Amino acid sequence: MDDKIKTMLWGNGQKQTGLGLRTIKSAVAVMLCFLIYELYKLAFGAAYAPTPFYACIAAILCMQDSVHKTLSMGIARVVGTIIGGMVGLCSALVAGYIPSWSFILLVGVCIIICINICNMLGNQSACAISCVVFLAVVARIDSDHAMPLYLFAIYRVVETIAGIIIAATVNKFLANPFKKGKNMGGESANPSDETEMI
Repeated sequence: MDDKIKTMLWGNGQKQTGLGLRTIKSAVAVMLCFLIYELYKLAFGAAYAPTPFYACIAAILCMQDSVHKTLSMGIARVVGTIIGGMVGLCSALVAGYIPSWSFILLVGVCIIICINICNMLGNQSACAISCVVFLAVVARIDSDHAMPLYLFAIYRVVETIAGIIIAATVNKFLANPFKKGKNMGGESANPSDETEMI
């Protein structure tokens, strides 16, 4: 790759003059989420097709400056995703049997439950994604309401996990060309040299 192009994309390796590698990796991960979504629709049809929205959110939130950090963040977010999906499914099932004003209170209580479960597991970084997935299930965002509730919850969890996997894959194969002493996954052999531009 031409040095001028590398400098434009990644900077000069010393000053933050380029776009920043995490910026590029986040954009690539989001595009891959949309690509996989379109391929899924072509292969299986639009009925009950997943949405790239939750995969994109997870990919952006989990993108870090090394593969190791992305995987660590991804594992934490998978736990949060499952918690949010389970709490959301349970609360959505209960919602049909209580008054609408009670449902508002239920949503607030369930947000507290999601956050507290993550905290009790020592997984504070999963709190946000847990709440996002919970709200996605109870609000049934972008949903065809003909889809069974349990299937809707499963889709949201799977889509989020897919985004995490895409982020880790992009991080592994898209490395900074200015960095020295890197392994195949694009991680620095020197832990003190892992910080990349955002």
